[in-house]
Parts: sequence; C-alpha cells; structure tokens
Amino acid sequence: MRSKYALVLLLAFTGSRASFAQTIGLKPGKGLPHYQKIPDLKVAPNQTILLKLKLKPGWGINREAPSWVSVYEQKGSGFSLVQEYYRADLIKKEIKLSEFAPGSHYRIQGTFYYCPEAKAALCRIQSEDVDLSVQAGGQNEIDFDLTTSER
Repeated sequence: MRSKYALVLLLAFTGSRASFAQTIGLKPGKGLPHYQKIPDLKVAPNQTILLKLKLKPGWGINREAPSWVSVYEQKGSGFSLVQEYYRADLIKKEIKLSEFAPGSHYRIQGTFYYCPEAKAALCRIQSEDVDLSVQAGGQNEIDFDLTTSER
C-alpha cells in the first residue's frame, strides 16, 4: 500500500492536475526539500496578492520538474488547503492569489525546481514556507527569493 506522501509525489511527477491533496485533506508539509522558512508577513485584505518568484537573470522554472505552491487557511488549530498551483502556473514567475478576508491567517508553501535557461543545465531545488496574517496596511506582494540558494 502506498503512503499518502508517495501518492502525492506520484501525481506530481505524472503531471496530474487532480486535486488529490484536497481529497485526502493534505496539511502543510513537513520535511520539504531544501526548506527555507520566511519570516511572517502581513498582507492586505480584499486585494489580489501577487506571489513573485525571484530568480537570477537567465534562470527559470524547470518545465519538466514538479514545482508547486499550496495555499492553506488556518482553521482553529489546523490548516485547510484552499488553492494549489502547479508547474504550468509557475513558469511565468508570478501568480495572482485570491483575495484574503480581513483578520484571517494563511500559510503558503511551495517547492521549486529551477535552473539556467540552457540545454543540459544543472537545476536547483528550494522549498519556501511563509505564514500570513491579513491586516489593513499589509503588503500586496510576496517574494520568494530563489537567488540565494546554492542547493
């Protein structure tokens, strides 16, 4: 019998857009590869929030690897998956996130496979994790900085 984790990876590697994560009630990941926790951020309520992937010039998201981003809403002491984004969404290096309600709390996690935009380039991998509180005066942009990783 496959574990939930192995099955999620299988879906990611096969490029399936089925939301298996929602079906099994997947929670924010632990043990993500090359994990980096970003300090908590305050974001603006009732506005589109832009998630930007900052890469070195000439670098891009690997078009064949299973990069992803998940948005979780805090519900009591746990989290509930509300949105997923996949490799095809991330190639543009920007995602418009849905508006967040005032006073709510979210968590965004993602794993990114990125490399120089050249043939046979060596790719890197990095996972990002940030907790968000939605408050007036918060920012409307979140940057995942992938320029500093040497992994």
